[in-house]
Amino acid sequence: MFIRRASIVAALTLVTSCLTLLPAYAWAPAVSSSGVPLPGGIYPGSARYQSAGFYQYAPSVVQTSDTQRIIYYCANTVEYDRSGGNALAATHDHVLFNVGTRRPDGSYCWGSTQVALRPRLEPGDAQYHPATPSWAAYHICDPDVVKGRFTYTAPGAGAKTYTWAMFFTGADDDDHGADGRFNVIGVALAASPLGPWTIVAEPVVDIDEPDYNAAGYGVGQPGVTSVDQQGNLLLFYSGLDCAALDAPDPSCDVADRGTAVRTLDLGDAGAPVLGERRFVTTAGLTPEPFLPNSGRFLHNASWAYDPSRASFVVSRDTGPLDGKGQGRAYATSPHSWPLQEPAPAASNRAL
Repeated sequence: MFIRRASIVAALTLVTSCLTLLPAYAWAPAVSSSGVPLPGGIYPGSARYQSAGFYQYAPSVVQTSDTQRIIYYCANTVEYDRSGGNALAATHDHVLFNVGTRRPDGSYCWGSTQVALRPRLEPGDAQYHPATPSWAAYHICDPDVVKGRFTYTAPGAGAKTYTWAMFFTGADDDDHGADGRFNVIGVALAASPLGPWTIVAEPVVDIDEPDYNAAGYGVGQPGVTSVDQQGNLLLFYSGLDCAALDAPDPSCDVADRGTAVRTLDLGDAGAPVLGERRFVTTAGLTPEPFLPNSGRFLHNASWAYDPSRASFVVSRDTGPLDGKGQGRAYATSPHSWPLQEPAPAASNRAL
């Protein structure tokens, strides 16, 4: 069974750290964390980021066996200097991960923080990583990991078959589309959930996406679930503005983001085949508590199919300011419900 992305709070209910040594890019001692995300997440620009120096959010949790699970998440690796002066250098998203080993009492002992994916950055930067494509030069974030069977021929290498795919949001710079591109969706492949990860050369969803808005968000926040445990997937993603709101406000603008869904054949990852785009209704969801009268949002969501119910389970962001940050919903189809959203629990559980 694979646990899909759940809330930061959900992951933390399982955490009891047993770290004795952290790598050089791990959290500063002032941060009460083993490298596993802090309660509620820390977001760039927030007061907590100013004091902590690090942020982390958007987790994806995979249960690889009865005794092991892995949490992947978005974070920076350079501590923000509270005196100012390094805000840009400190705010580059990476995908980090920790491996948890189950104890007899059911809690997890978490290993050291490791880097799964890193942005390219610029030549001359101390962390310049030319193996990452230029379209992910500034940020790599929002991981979602799925198991299957995927073949890819990397440039200058022979064809290989991989069993793990990590979808992510990649951004090439911070100028919001001055060159026609901002956020796009990429995928990386690996033979093991521990990596190493090979990023497929071209984005899966790029600027040729209809309605792509480089001056807004672009596209990103991918969520994926397997259809056949091979290469056929359902890909959900955000960024297409008001298209998926059930009752858009007349003033609806690029800040209101809906969720699109496509079938995706990734059997040949070098030539992915995307199906027709449809939108997920937001009917049945509660309005965002931190944006009064804004309508219902469904973004940065994670999806899993429960065959025992013949239904999908959805874990979604409900905003970092409402004290919970994550909600769950159930549906029998990825594009025609309405959703049924249970009352928020005191402590969210991993799905």
